[in-house]
Amino acid sequence: MTPFSTDFSTTAALTEAFAHYSKPSNLTPELSCSLRWRQGKLWVSAFSPAGSIPLPALASEEWFRACLMRSQAQAVIIDPELGDASINLWLKACEEAGKPVYLKIPSMASLPQKKKPLAWWVKGVCDRIVAALFLLLLSPLLPIFIGLMKLQGNSPVFDTRWHIGERGKLFRVLRCHVNEADVCKTKANALTSVVEKVLKSTLNAALQLLNILRGEMSLVGPRALTVHEALEVTSDLRHRLNALPGITGTWQLKQLEQQNHFVVSQQDLKYLEEWTVLHDLKLLLLSMSRVLTRAAYF
Repeated sequence: MTPFSTDFSTTAALTEAFAHYSKPSNLTPELSCSLRWRQGKLWVSAFSPAGSIPLPALASEEWFRACLMRSQAQAVIIDPELGDASINLWLKACEEAGKPVYLKIPSMASLPQKKKPLAWWVKGVCDRIVAALFLLLLSPLLPIFIGLMKLQGNSPVFDTRWHIGERGKLFRVLRCHVNEADVCKTKANALTSVVEKVLKSTLNAALQLLNILRGEMSLVGPRALTVHEALEVTSDLRHRLNALPGITGTWQLKQLEQQNHFVVSQQDLKYLEEWTVLHDLKLLLLSMSRVLTRAAYF
């Protein structure tokens, strides 16, 4: 653990930690990392043994979370090189401590909100108005959809996943939980399988409207990647993670969901370069048309 300057409460917590632990061998492997304190933010990077000082607080997840809760850090910035296991531990601790978490990514000068701030503000306002209206219209149907999902055997109905948002900020998305055993059972019945697919897609879209109201997503934008997917994006394309993700976009209309992340990221970067409000409106109308066509077909 590299030395770093901290606020008083963090220093006190770490001093107390040193009094309780003294052996580097006690360190939890997933928590082994290097820290830097800069402008009120805690920067977390991969552990570098040479010239480092082990931080005893990391010998215990509980002690680690206690130190983080007592810190005055305004946010935590995590290096992708830490890997899935370490990042998930940091996410859990930061969530309990009430600290926002960001993935460390390169900056991106060509973001639409930088090039066209007024048009981007209009997009944000429209996103929230449309999301609120859709939620209002769907609210009487949501309990029915949830009940039907329960009848399909999915219990619990919901779970959450961490996704990468604007400027690399991590946020949770509430999703329909899919039990693989239940899916296998329903495959024998084609109609049941189709109904479950439609219900799941509708509920997931409705739940993501909540993320739009919180400013974490947009109606149209690049695909929202999970933490695991974001770590698979090559370093030369990670600046694409600065963008505000969308519920739909070119990636969905061109059926790129199942393609590799290089293809999806390239498509997202092209979308960001060519972004306009009218282009978003066109993509949204095409997406709605496709959804209505599928619904009519089934």
